[in-house]
Amino acid sequence: MSLHCLAEFCRLASIALSIISAYYWYKASKAKVTEPDNSIGIEQRYPDPENKDKLIHVLATAKKQSELNAVAAKFIAWAIAFQAAALVLDSF
Repeated sequence: MSLHCLAEFCRLASIALSIISAYYWYKASKAKVTEPDNSIGIEQRYPDPENKDKLIHVLATAKKQSELNAVAAKFIAWAIAFQAAALVLDSF
């Protein structure tokens, strides 16, 4: 396998990882937690505007969004690493 093929693979991997990262960031922006999280303690709740029968737990939602954002950040870090590898391989 030539370095050119490896550089192309790194570019494609970077694009794929960026798309996966964007998916997780979108999922985080839409996350709503309707079940209480017992590890948080005191919890604020308010009615879900889309489903009046459920309550949104604010702090549990923030915790879930933070976890999804962390996953997205890891995917984007790998995407940047693959992009850097492609740049280095192109210099040879």
